[in-house]
Amino acid sequence: MSTRILVAAVATAAALAGGVALAAPAQAAMSRIVSKVYWSGPACIPVMSPNYPSGHYTQMSMVCGGYSTATYNAFPGEYIGADPMPNDATVTLGCALYVDGNLAYQDYARDGDHHDVNCLRVLTAPYSYNGPAQNRVQAR
Repeated sequence: MSTRILVAAVATAAALAGGVALAAPAQAAMSRIVSKVYWSGPACIPVMSPNYPSGHYTQMSMVCGGYSTATYNAFPGEYIGADPMPNDATVTLGCALYVDGNLAYQDYARDGDHHDVNCLRVLTAPYSYNGPAQNRVQAR
């Protein structure tokens, strides 16, 4: 009877150790995110961005001052970046998204350019950018 208990205890310990070992890769997959939004015209604009601590949801908030930076950590599958929402008084609008210190995406609209400036993305593992060529960071 004690041999069965010992085998069960060893199996339980191995299962627990295996569970702890599986948790480590999720920590390693975390990325450092820096999201920037800049504009001219109105004092404040609405911006859609991740709602942390759960990056699986977004939120709308007002940002003011012509420039905003958010820095946080994200896991694959979570929203990163920002989607600025211009209004009729917005003259210029831009955004930039950095993943682990590297510029991953940027977008900009001059006065009269009415395309949808949007840097809101979902973090993939490993992170890669597959958007329009004009927004890609060129290799040097």
